Amino acid sequence: SAEALKIRYGIVKSSLNSDSSASFSNFHGISFDQNELNKILYDNSKKIIAEINKEIEPFKKIIFSGAIFAGGVSLSEGFLELSEAELGIRAKIAMPTSVKGKTKDLSTIYSTSIGLVKHNFERKQSRPSSKNIKNRFKRSIIKAKELFYDYF
Repeated sequence: SAEALKIRYGIVKSSLNSDSSASFSNFHGISFDQNELNKILYDNSKKIIAEINKEIEPFKKIIFSGAIFAGGVSLSEGFLELSEAELGIRAKIAMPTSVKGKTKDLSTIYSTSIGLVKHNFERKQSRPSSKNIKNRFKRSIIKAKELFYDYF
């Protein structure tokens, strides 16, 4: 598949040395030029990064941790270097951490899902219990009644 070809041979660089401009005809019977593949990846990566840059530009002064990418073309050699150069901030690949089990087997594709689940769980842990919410609601009603009686 094209995805497998990209992952195995793709490099995100504007140009390669003449040493690596060999054709690979043994990839499932597909013949291609390494430079052509890399030009496609490079041009598309630049477009993606330019769109990201447009979106984050207003927030660059408060982005301290940098950009975190997960899966896709970000796994290609050279993508992080290009991202850092174009965005002007640090870039890294998301990898599942703080997960028990064989994390080596987990793809970066799952990093986003795992991160969202973990974030939601931590948010729920920090929320007040339903008992506290009921108490807050009762206190709010009492305060509203007091205000009503004070002014009317």
